[in-house]
Amino acid sequence: MTKAQKMFELVDEYHNGGKTRKEFCTGHNLKESTFAYWITRRRKADQPQGGFTALDISQPSTCNESVELIYPNGIRVVVPAGDPAVVTRLIRLY
Repeated sequence: MTKAQKMFELVDEYHNGGKTRKEFCTGHNLKESTFAYWITRRRKADQPQGGFTALDISQPSTCNESVELIYPNGIRVVVPAGDPAVVTRLIRLY
């Protein structure tokens, strides 16, 4: 088991328990600042990773589907999926 796996297990144990961070760290012989680092790492590991998702635009959409684009700066754009040209232009903006 790697150190990260062990620490992530401890973070999960802490979140599922009823102790304060100080009590938990004392009981496991950890520095609070080090444990705070691992809590942050665990939170980041649980977040979905960015990137593109494959989109089949070979057939025009005939229903009310939409495509949501999320740019790295956080801007979200929702457009109808029926127009591949619009989706393509929006992707190329970034």
